[in-house]
Amino acid sequence: MMQTWLILSVAALLIWGSWGLFANLTTQYVGGFSALVWEVIGAMIVGVIVLSWLFRSEGLETSMRGATFGLLTGITYTIGLTFLFLALSSVHSGSASGGSGSQIHTVLILTALYPVLAVVLNYVVLSEPISMRQLVGMGIGLIGIGILVTGR
Repeated sequence: MMQTWLILSVAALLIWGSWGLFANLTTQYVGGFSALVWEVIGAMIVGVIVLSWLFRSEGLETSMRGATFGLLTGITYTIGLTFLFLALSSVHSGSASGGSGSQIHTVLILTALYPVLAVVLNYVVLSEPISMRQLVGMGIGLIGIGILVTGR
């Protein structure tokens, strides 16, 4: 039987893959800042559903540190999302045909490498170990981005 963490991780992968498609489609019709506003409204809908579920079950945990880091997570995520939507909008506005698919793919893949930075930051700040397998995987990912960005 599959472990719960693996099932949930695959579900996140599938949802985030769809999210990348929707982000691209959104910026074909509206600019980067408008795309961000629509994304935040969508996130608020999910937030209200989760909040109502929490209040009916276990309640919202209110650790000061947990709340602080949760707010910082939301703030940094939304700032990063703003840059992503602006990058996608820039690709779309730079081409009469609605944007270059290869540039859009590069934007999505490049920004999807954020876990590499997260792993390094967790190593530096929290002293979490990095295995050789993880280092090799991160290196391959970075080499792939180099090929995508410099290739024609």
